Formats: sequence, structure tokens, C-alpha cells
Amino acid sequence: MRISARLCLVVFAAIALGCGRGGPGGSGVKLPPPPEVDVSSLSPQSRELVTEALRRLEQNPDDGGMNGHVGMLLHAFNRLEDAAKFYGRARQIAPNSGRWSYYQGVALAERQQVDSAAEAFNANLESWEDHGPTRLRLALLYFEAADLAKSEALRTRAHQTLDKLVEELPDYAPGLIEKARRLAAAGDGKAAADLAQKAIDQGYEGREAHEALAEIYADSGNEEEAGRYEVLASKRPALGFGDEKWMGRITALATTNLGFAERGKAMVKAMMLGPATGEFERAVESGDKELDSRVNLIALYGMQGQIDKAERHYAAALRKGLESGRLHLNMATIRLAQGRQPEARQAYQKAIAIDPFLVKAYQGMSRSNLIEKNYSEAVRWARQAVQRAPKDVKALVELARALRYNGQHDEAVKYFSEAALYSEGKDQIQAMRSMASTQLEAKDYAGATKTLSKAKETAEKAGDNVQALLIESQMGEVTEASGAATP
Repeated sequence: MRISARLCLVVFAAIALGCGRGGPGGSGVKLPPPPEVDVSSLSPQSRELVTEALRRLEQNPDDGGMNGHVGMLLHAFNRLEDAAKFYGRARQIAPNSGRWSYYQGVALAERQQVDSAAEAFNANLESWEDHGPTRLRLALLYFEAADLAKSEALRTRAHQTLDKLVEELPDYAPGLIEKARRLAAAGDGKAAADLAQKAIDQGYEGREAHEALAEIYADSGNEEEAGRYEVLASKRPALGFGDEKWMGRITALATTNLGFAERGKAMVKAMMLGPATGEFERAVESGDKELDSRVNLIALYGMQGQIDKAERHYAAALRKGLESGRLHLNMATIRLAQGRQPEARQAYQKAIAIDPFLVKAYQGMSRSNLIEKNYSEAVRWARQAVQRAPKDVKALVELARALRYNGQHDEAVKYFSEAALYSEGKDQIQAMRSMASTQLEAKDYAGATKTLSKAKETAEKAGDNVQALLIESQMGEVTEASGAATP
């Protein structure tokens, strides 16, 4: 079988990323030959990668890194039982490399082999006792086993494992979130909410803490707060166990099984914009999801300031009769940023004609009209965006801003207030500051003072001293204006 140079580079690069040999800490054991792997059910590309890795392993069967890498490839392609065998060999050769016991535990847990998975996780903890993801996976393994076996002993062990994790690693947010969910299920909503909020206050960037709070508030009947946290959760990525450093390598290997376009999307998610651009260009050349690939290339080239290349892909798509709402939207956004307002509006309207629910196109139409001081038109388009996405913060801010410039201060305050409700951090503070400025323009000095007091409290709680100082300055402006207006 001919192995392509590109695939070999993928295999070699993955090994170079840290698989390594057993090294000085290795056991020096000699193992039986590696087990045979049936690769017939794998896709051709996956089969090439695994076959090449196995060939290299035949030359160095007692290399811990190579055994582990074969396990990672098989894991990436969902061959969990085979993966666990190679992780086991890697553990025997390099027992001090905690990575292999962790990977093996994950693979075995997914296969619901409880005892073997628990042994692997516990072995990992002997070397990495403060590794939060291992502790959490072990606790969840016990919970799942307790449910299957209806065992109170296993349930007690699960709770003990989780409680010890939260006590000894209080900064490990996924542990706090899991404990919060368990407390909520047991009926202690107050303690559950406190733990989930603690994870957020620590700066946890995943969606899970917000999802937990949404569920807790929904169970307590507080629909407003539940809705707020649902919206906030939807803007964040799922981070799971917080083990991206290790599991991300397996995810990266899985992308080798994808086509150019799908690989490009995976790279965009990882913020690898340069490599993603290359993958989408190859997708266009090979005809792999050409329209979708050109849509993404327009956005990527726009972000990188290569407008001529974005225009080239836009024109090529139109020549071939390839159109979508996102194609026109991405080009319109670039033209908006360039100040080409009539062309931008033309492209936005084409996007809306194809996809009437493309909220960003309505926002773009509003922004373009606002720039040219067509305030009533800006309001009209912004209203349509909010009608289609009533909890979208950018749409709410766009409408509030347009209303403010159009002199409709009371309604602008309403929408800035809603934007603040469905945002957090700097976005929430900025919405409150804009709301206060609008109240000041309307000579509602008491309202502006109240809004800024809340904004300052939010900034101080977040430790944002810069925003707190800016808000103090803004409060001074309100005090001065109020004093000047008093007879």
C-alpha cells in the first residue's frame, strides 16, 4: 500500500508532539509482539495512518511513545478496545508517564469496563494526585457503575471521590459544577447555585456552569434568571473536563479522517486561521463543499485583511451560480468595514432575500444606515433583527443605539437594559454605561446614577479597575449635569 507523504508527516508530527520513548523513567520490560489490529473497517485515510503507525511500531515494539501513539490513533477513530491494549503496553514500558494511564482509563470508561477503568485512573493519580480531570472521571465512573448495579456502596464511593475533589482542588471548576448538579438533584438549590456561581467567578470559560445555573433557577421557578443563564450558556464553548491539553491531541488526530472542508472548520474552531485557509483553498480546488468553502474563505481573508482574495472568491462563486445567504453576508460585512455602504447594503439585502432569518444581515443594514445618519431606517432594520432574535445581545444593542440616535430615549433605555440582562463581564458593563449615557441625554439624572452605581458594582466584583474608574468619571458627569440643571 502506498503511503502519502502528507499522511506520514501527520503521523511523525503527532509523535513529535510529545509521545516520546519510554526514556530514563521507563521500565525496560520486553513485551510480546504488539497485538494484531483489524483495520478493514476503517476508512481508507484512517487505514493508511494506522497501518503506517503499526509498521513503525514493528521496528520498535518496546517504544512506549510509539505504542501510546497507536493507541491515540485507534482512540481517535473510535476503536476503543484496541486503543486500550496499546495504552496498556505504553504504561508497562513507561509507567511514569501518566498520560497513558489517563487515556486508557478514558477508553475503558467509554467501553463501560468499570474495574479496569478505575484501575487505570487510580494508577494515574499515584503520579498526578492533583489532576482534576482524572479525579472527576473516576467519580463519574463510580456514579455510572452505581446506577447500573444499583449499588449504594458504589454511590457512597462516588460521592466521597467527588467531595474530596472539591475539597482538595477548590479551583477546579468542572468539579464544582458536577458537585452543584448533584446538590441540585438532592434538592439543595441554594448550595448548588453558590458552587456554580463560584465556578463562574473563578473565570471558567465553558458553558457548563451557566447551564447548571439555568437548570437550578428553572427548578426553583425563577424563569427570568433561568432564561438569562440559558442565553449566556449558548455563547460559550463546552469544555467538559478541562483536559483539552491531552484529549485535544486525540481530537486533532481524528481530523485527519476528514475532508478538506471539515478539517478547515475544525481548524477555525481551534483559531488556526492560516492552516484553515489552506484547507479551504484545497477544498475549493478539489470541489469539496465548494460553496461552503468559499463562504469561509471570504470570512477568513476578510479577517486577515486580504480583501482582494475575498472579492475573488465572491466573484467566482457568483459566476458559477453558487449562492447562499452567508456568502453575501460575509462579503457585505467586509464592504461595511471598508466604508463601501451602498455595496454593503446591496449584499446584505441579497443575503436577506435568500435567508430571511439571517439576523446579522439585518444588523448590518441597521449599522450601515446608522453610519450614513439614516436613523429611522437604522431603527427599522434593527427592529427586524430583534424580532427574529429577541435575546441576541448584539441585536438588542444595535436597536438601542439606533433608537438613541433617533431621539427615542425611553425605548433605547429599555433595549440597553435587556442587553445588560443577557450579557456579562465587559459586555454587560458597556450596555449599562450606554444606558446611563442615554438616560443622561434624556435628563433622567436619578436613573443614570442608579444604572452607573450598578455598573460600578459589577466592575468591582469582576476586578475590572479600569472600568470602575471610567464609571466614576461618568458618574461625575451626571452629578455635574444634574447640578447645572438645578435652579
